[in-house]
Amino acid sequence: MSSSLRFRPGVLSKDQIRGLIQEKAILNLKEEDVKDGSSFDLSLSEEYWKVDASIKPMEEESFSVALSGRQRKKVTRGGIRLKKGEIYIFKAQETLNLKDYKKIYGQATGKSSIGRLDILVRVIADEAPCYDRVPAHYSGDLYLEIIPITFDVKVCVGFPISQLRLFMGKPELTKISEEEIEEIYEKDFLRDAKGKALDSFDPTLRVNLEADPIFKEKLGEEICAFKAIKKKTDREPIDLASYHNERKKISPKNYWKPMPPEEGNSLTLEQEEFYILRSRERLNLPDDMAVGCEAVKEELGELRVHYAGFAHPWFGRNRPDNFGTPLIFEIRGHNFNTKLRNEEALATLEFYRMSEPVDKPDVGEYDKQELKLSKYFEEWK
Repeated sequence: MSSSLRFRPGVLSKDQIRGLIQEKAILNLKEEDVKDGSSFDLSLSEEYWKVDASIKPMEEESFSVALSGRQRKKVTRGGIRLKKGEIYIFKAQETLNLKDYKKIYGQATGKSSIGRLDILVRVIADEAPCYDRVPAHYSGDLYLEIIPITFDVKVCVGFPISQLRLFMGKPELTKISEEEIEEIYEKDFLRDAKGKALDSFDPTLRVNLEADPIFKEKLGEEICAFKAIKKKTDREPIDLASYHNERKKISPKNYWKPMPPEEGNSLTLEQEEFYILRSRERLNLPDDMAVGCEAVKEELGELRVHYAGFAHPWFGRNRPDNFGTPLIFEIRGHNFNTKLRNEEALATLEFYRMSEPVDKPDVGEYDKQELKLSKYFEEWK
């Protein structure tokens, strides 16, 4: 039976995703749980495997074959502690049944709140050529490879840990070209550090190492970054299960250290240490544009930049001051210390057209962010 739904090329909106749920093209997902404008969450089922090495997906292979011979386990009612440096593979609660949608593709990323905890999350689909990609008209299970790097964390069944964006048409063909941006869109969707529209279009994201004015005003502290405290043995794991069930936030003091800017608004990244920083550029997205982010790679030298999360339509535009909102970088030093300087380029923005515009949402957790830790922590005091 063919589907009654018809979509224009582009990123599917939350209303279109809800339509797919009604058509049973997305299973084990409630319509009311689709809250982001251009993606939906993937959450943990009770089934998981603890493995000794990361397992890369391969074309023309069911991922269950790669897991064969490995002991399948179940999460207990109280949740499970995921230990830093260890590798886990969970089956996602949600499954796809897109056989009647021959041109719908998927692209995944860890949730921003998870990336800021230094947890690597990658989605695996059967017969996919790489992580975080879902082939066209996919039907089957999805798997979540989870690697906590700095902190132990406690999770539970149903905990949302990744997000999937669906595209009508190949994702690369739904990108908005620079020519289209110049002709169609108002130029205020990209702003500088002061909230002023850029004079000319530039998709580059640069780091802002000036002291965050909010911390200076409220706390009298000059802070440009947060550094993870990893060598601490007497603390509890970050209890994401309690937050999921009770919305209980955690004090950040045992997990993070605020970092002041060094001379000339720079910051020394120590080897194998993890940092949270913010972008100089600010987004102020219209209702029909979605954004992804690609980190600059080889050019960066001895550090790794990661950006988790998607920027949805209305991101940055849905805040009272009309300044736009910066994005957050997760950065790790590698083999030796590296001096990072203000306004160094760290990533490139990718702009996608929506299949349909999105209604104005309520203000989200990160719409008003400046330099901000994961939502699971209390505000820095």
